[in-house]
Amino acid sequence: MKNPDVLVFDFDGTLSDSIPSAYSAICAVFDAHELPHPLLEEVIEHLAPPFVDFYYKRGVPRLFSPEKIWEIYKPLANHGGARLFGDAVPTLSSFRRLGHRLALVTSQTRSVIAPLLESPGIAGLFDRIETDAMPKHPHLVAVRDYFENGGSTAT
Repeated sequence: MKNPDVLVFDFDGTLSDSIPSAYSAICAVFDAHELPHPLLEEVIEHLAPPFVDFYYKRGVPRLFSPEKIWEIYKPLANHGGARLFGDAVPTLSSFRRLGHRLALVTSQTRSVIAPLLESPGIAGLFDRIETDAMPKHPHLVAVRDYFENGGSTAT
């Protein structure tokens, strides 16, 4: 079996630990309604799409729209509190040395991940970066097209 030429990575939970900032943002939504915070373990176990259901099942009024939840959540979750996992840079570097091309597809905004991507050792490792990828499928298609076309489109 041939080794893959291109490896595609997600950011949150794969290359970086964003749980502390995400949990703070989740708690802020509950604070807006004077509701108790869910336990971190509960968030990790039960938070999954559709995300608004997590809030509604725990007392956030349904009149509080998904857009309003996002309005509170996003600025706090995207404040740049994520940290690269310790093995992220050595692993990515090893893949590069083995001749793999690397792509990153993330729902994070470029401004949030830029400081981490400019960190020593990781800067320049990715051939293609797709940010604001929600939903992710069209961005994965863009990565495929980029590499199929010889990397001829801008990131």
